[in-house]
Amino acid sequence: MLGSLAAGCAGPRAPELSTGAQLQLAETADAQGASDIALTMYRAAAARADGDVSAQLRYADALARAGRVKQAQQILTQQLQRHPEQRDLARASAIVDIISGDAAGAVSKLDRLLADAPHDEKLLADKGVALDLLGRHADAQALYRAALAVSPDDVSVKNDMALSLMLQGRRQEAQAVFETIGEADDAPARVRTNLGVLYAADGDAARAQAVTNGQVSQDDLMALAKGLRTAPSGVPDGSR
Repeated sequence: MLGSLAAGCAGPRAPELSTGAQLQLAETADAQGASDIALTMYRAAAARADGDVSAQLRYADALARAGRVKQAQQILTQQLQRHPEQRDLARASAIVDIISGDAAGAVSKLDRLLADAPHDEKLLADKGVALDLLGRHADAQALYRAALAVSPDDVSVKNDMALSLMLQGRRQEAQAVFETIGEADDAPARVRTNLGVLYAADGDAARAQAVTNGQVSQDDLMALAKGLRTAPSGVPDGSR
Protein backbone atom coordinates (compact mmCIF):
# COMPACT_ATOMS: atom_id res chain seq x y z
CA MET A 1 0.00 0.00 0.00
CA LEU A 2 2.73 2.45 1.02
CA GLY A 3 4.71 1.45 -2.03
CA SER A 4 1.73 2.18 -4.26
CA LEU A 5 1.25 5.59 -2.66
CA ALA A 6 4.93 6.40 -3.08
CA ALA A 7 4.79 5.39 -6.71
CA GLY A 8 1.69 7.50 -7.21
CA CYS A 9 3.29 10.56 -5.62
CA ALA A 10 6.51 10.28 -7.56
CA GLY A 11 6.99 12.79 -10.36
CA PRO A 12 7.37 11.81 -14.00
CA ARG A 13 10.56 9.96 -14.80
CA ALA A 14 13.19 12.10 -16.48
CA PRO A 15 13.68 11.07 -20.11
CA GLU A 16 16.95 9.38 -20.96
CA LEU A 17 19.41 11.40 -22.99
CA SER A 18 19.92 10.37 -26.58
CA THR A 19 23.37 9.37 -27.79
CA GLY A 20 23.64 12.66 -29.66
CA ALA A 21 22.76 14.65 -26.55
CA GLN A 22 25.31 12.72 -24.49
CA LEU A 23 28.01 13.44 -27.05
CA GLN A 24 27.10 17.14 -27.12
CA LEU A 25 27.32 17.31 -23.33
CA ALA A 26 30.66 15.50 -23.44
CA GLU A 27 32.03 17.97 -25.99
CA THR A 28 30.85 20.90 -23.87
CA ALA A 29 32.49 19.46 -20.76
CA ASP A 30 35.65 18.80 -22.76
CA ALA A 31 35.78 22.38 -24.01
CA GLN A 32 35.42 23.66 -20.45
CA GLY A 33 38.25 21.49 -19.17
CA ALA A 34 36.03 19.08 -17.24
CA SER A 35 37.80 16.05 -18.67
CA ASP A 36 36.52 13.56 -16.07
CA ILE A 37 32.89 14.49 -16.73
CA ALA A 38 33.52 14.46 -20.48
CA LEU A 39 35.05 11.00 -20.30
CA THR A 40 32.05 9.72 -18.32
CA MET A 41 29.65 11.09 -20.93
CA TYR A 42 31.68 9.69 -23.83
CA ARG A 43 31.71 6.31 -22.12
CA ALA A 44 27.93 6.43 -21.60
CA ALA A 45 27.34 7.36 -25.24
CA ALA A 46 29.63 4.58 -26.46
CA ALA A 47 27.90 2.02 -24.24
CA ARG A 48 24.47 3.17 -25.41
CA ALA A 49 25.38 3.04 -29.10
CA ASP A 50 27.70 0.07 -29.37
CA GLY A 51 27.32 -0.02 -33.14
CA ASP A 52 27.88 3.71 -33.63
CA VAL A 53 31.43 4.03 -34.96
CA SER A 54 31.50 7.80 -34.40
CA ALA A 55 30.64 7.40 -30.71
CA GLN A 56 33.32 4.73 -30.29
CA LEU A 57 35.91 6.93 -32.00
CA ARG A 58 35.15 9.88 -29.73
CA TYR A 59 35.37 7.70 -26.64
CA ALA A 60 38.69 6.21 -27.77
CA ASP A 61 40.02 9.70 -28.52
CA ALA A 62 39.01 10.92 -25.06
CA LEU A 63 40.69 7.92 -23.45
CA ALA A 64 43.91 8.50 -25.40
CA ARG A 65 43.97 12.18 -24.43
CA ALA A 66 43.47 11.16 -20.81
CA GLY A 67 46.53 8.91 -21.02
CA ARG A 68 44.54 5.67 -21.05
CA VAL A 69 46.08 4.59 -24.33
CA LYS A 70 45.85 0.83 -23.80
CA GLN A 71 42.12 1.03 -23.14
CA ALA A 72 41.64 3.23 -26.20
CA GLN A 73 43.43 0.68 -28.37
CA GLN A 74 41.34 -2.16 -26.93
CA ILE A 75 38.13 -0.36 -27.91
CA LEU A 76 39.40 0.33 -31.42
CA THR A 77 40.55 -3.27 -31.86
CA GLN A 78 37.14 -4.57 -30.77
CA GLN A 79 35.36 -2.20 -33.13
CA LEU A 80 37.63 -3.14 -36.04
CA GLN A 81 36.75 -6.78 -35.50
CA ARG A 82 33.09 -5.84 -35.88
CA HIS A 83 33.56 -3.23 -38.61
CA PRO A 84 36.73 -4.15 -40.55
CA GLU A 85 35.63 -1.94 -43.45
CA GLN A 86 35.72 1.24 -41.33
CA ARG A 87 38.87 3.07 -42.38
CA ASP A 88 38.43 5.76 -39.71
CA LEU A 89 38.78 3.08 -37.04
CA ALA A 90 41.95 1.74 -38.65
CA ARG A 91 43.45 5.23 -38.89
CA ALA A 92 42.57 5.94 -35.26
CA SER A 93 44.24 2.68 -34.24
CA ALA A 94 47.42 3.75 -36.05
CA ILE A 95 47.35 7.15 -34.33
CA VAL A 96 47.02 5.48 -30.93
CA ASP A 97 50.04 3.34 -31.86
CA ILE A 98 51.97 6.56 -32.52
CA ILE A 99 50.89 7.98 -29.16
CA SER A 100 51.92 4.79 -27.36
CA GLY A 101 55.33 4.76 -29.05
CA ASP A 102 54.70 1.87 -31.45
CA ALA A 103 55.69 3.82 -34.55
CA ALA A 104 56.56 0.69 -36.51
CA GLY A 105 53.11 -0.76 -35.83
CA ALA A 106 51.54 2.51 -36.97
CA VAL A 107 53.52 2.47 -40.22
CA SER A 108 52.32 -1.06 -40.96
CA LYS A 109 48.66 -0.09 -40.45
CA LEU A 110 49.01 3.15 -42.42
CA ASP A 111 50.68 1.34 -45.32
CA ARG A 112 47.63 -0.90 -45.64
CA LEU A 113 45.35 2.14 -45.72
CA LEU A 114 47.57 4.03 -48.17
CA ALA A 115 47.53 1.07 -50.54
CA ASP A 116 43.89 1.95 -51.28
CA ALA A 117 44.24 5.74 -50.95
CA PRO A 118 47.82 6.75 -51.84
CA HIS A 119 46.99 10.47 -52.03
CA ASP A 120 45.12 10.79 -48.74
CA GLU A 121 46.88 13.76 -47.11
CA LYS A 122 45.87 12.77 -43.58
CA LEU A 123 47.29 9.27 -43.94
CA LEU A 124 50.46 10.63 -45.56
CA ALA A 125 50.99 13.06 -42.69
CA ASP A 126 50.24 10.39 -40.08
CA LYS A 127 52.85 8.10 -41.60
CA GLY A 128 55.28 11.02 -41.72
CA VAL A 129 54.93 11.51 -37.96
CA ALA A 130 55.53 7.80 -37.38
CA LEU A 131 58.64 7.86 -39.58
CA ASP A 132 59.97 10.90 -37.71
CA LEU A 133 59.64 8.93 -34.48
CA LEU A 134 61.70 6.18 -36.12
CA GLY A 135 64.39 8.72 -37.05
CA ARG A 136 63.60 8.50 -40.77
CA HIS A 137 63.31 12.24 -41.26
CA ALA A 138 64.04 12.39 -45.00
CA ASP A 139 61.32 9.82 -45.69
CA ALA A 140 58.93 11.69 -43.39
CA GLN A 141 59.56 14.98 -45.17
CA ALA A 142 58.86 13.36 -48.54
CA LEU A 143 55.44 12.34 -47.22
CA TYR A 144 54.73 15.81 -45.83
CA ARG A 145 55.55 17.28 -49.24
CA ALA A 146 53.18 14.80 -50.86
CA ALA A 147 50.46 15.77 -48.38
CA LEU A 148 51.04 19.48 -49.03
CA ALA A 149 50.80 18.86 -52.77
CA VAL A 150 47.23 17.72 -52.11
CA SER A 151 46.43 20.29 -49.41
CA PRO A 152 48.89 23.22 -49.71
CA ASP A 153 47.41 25.29 -46.87
CA ASP A 154 47.26 22.56 -44.23
CA VAL A 155 48.74 24.17 -41.12
CA SER A 156 49.13 20.87 -39.25
CA VAL A 157 51.17 19.31 -42.05
CA LYS A 158 53.38 22.40 -42.33
CA ASN A 159 53.91 22.26 -38.57
CA ASP A 160 54.88 18.59 -38.81
CA MET A 161 57.27 19.35 -41.67
CA ALA A 162 58.97 22.11 -39.69
CA LEU A 163 59.28 19.88 -36.61
CA SER A 164 60.85 17.17 -38.78
CA LEU A 165 63.41 19.67 -40.06
CA MET A 166 64.12 20.72 -36.47
CA LEU A 167 64.68 17.10 -35.47
CA GLN A 168 67.14 16.77 -38.34
CA GLY A 169 69.07 19.82 -37.16
CA ARG A 170 67.96 22.00 -40.10
CA ARG A 171 66.81 24.90 -37.93
CA GLN A 172 66.92 27.67 -40.53
CA GLU A 173 64.75 25.68 -42.93
CA ALA A 174 62.39 24.83 -40.09
CA GLN A 175 62.12 28.50 -39.17
CA ALA A 176 61.29 29.43 -42.76
CA VAL A 177 58.40 26.95 -42.74
CA PHE A 178 57.15 28.06 -39.33
CA GLU A 179 57.20 31.72 -40.37
CA THR A 180 54.75 31.00 -43.19
CA ILE A 181 52.16 29.93 -40.60
CA GLY A 182 53.32 31.16 -37.18
CA GLU A 183 53.15 34.92 -37.75
CA ALA A 184 49.46 34.91 -38.72
CA ASP A 185 46.97 36.28 -36.20
CA ASP A 186 45.06 33.00 -36.17
CA ALA A 187 48.12 30.75 -35.91
CA PRO A 188 47.61 27.82 -33.50
CA ALA A 189 49.33 28.15 -30.13
CA ARG A 190 51.53 25.10 -30.76
CA VAL A 191 52.89 26.65 -33.96
CA ARG A 192 53.63 29.95 -32.21
CA THR A 193 55.43 28.10 -29.42
CA ASN A 194 57.58 26.15 -31.87
CA LEU A 195 58.50 29.33 -33.73
CA GLY A 196 59.21 31.08 -30.43
CA VAL A 197 61.65 28.32 -29.45
CA LEU A 198 63.50 28.79 -32.73
CA TYR A 199 63.72 32.56 -32.23
CA ALA A 200 64.99 32.02 -28.69
CA ALA A 201 67.58 29.54 -29.96
CA ASP A 202 68.84 32.28 -32.28
CA GLY A 203 69.13 34.66 -29.32
CA ASP A 204 66.08 36.79 -30.17
CA ALA A 205 64.22 36.56 -26.84
CA ALA A 206 62.06 39.62 -27.54
CA ARG A 207 60.76 38.20 -30.80
CA ALA A 208 60.22 34.82 -29.14
CA GLN A 209 58.04 36.42 -26.47
CA ALA A 210 56.16 38.47 -29.06
CA VAL A 211 55.28 35.55 -31.33
CA THR A 212 54.00 33.47 -28.39
CA ASN A 213 51.93 36.42 -27.12
CA GLY A 214 53.53 35.92 -23.72
CA GLN A 215 51.73 32.60 -23.28
CA VAL A 216 55.03 30.79 -22.68
CA SER A 217 57.40 32.11 -20.03
CA GLN A 218 60.80 33.36 -21.09
CA ASP A 219 62.46 30.78 -18.83
CA ASP A 220 60.57 27.95 -20.53
CA LEU A 221 61.40 29.28 -23.99
CA MET A 222 65.08 29.60 -23.13
CA ALA A 223 65.19 26.09 -21.63
CA LEU A 224 63.64 24.62 -24.78
CA ALA A 225 65.95 26.70 -26.95
CA LYS A 226 68.98 25.46 -25.02
CA GLY A 227 67.96 21.89 -25.68
CA LEU A 228 67.56 22.71 -29.37
CA ARG A 229 70.96 24.43 -29.59
CA THR A 230 72.75 21.53 -27.93
CA ALA A 231 71.16 18.97 -30.26
CA PRO A 232 73.64 17.80 -32.90
CA SER A 233 73.30 19.57 -36.24
CA GLY A 234 72.38 17.12 -38.94
CA VAL A 235 70.94 14.24 -36.92
CA PRO A 236 71.71 10.93 -38.66
CA ASP A 237 68.71 9.84 -40.67
CA GLY A 238 67.49 6.32 -40.07
CA SER A 239 66.38 6.04 -43.69
CA ARG A 240 69.97 5.91 -44.90
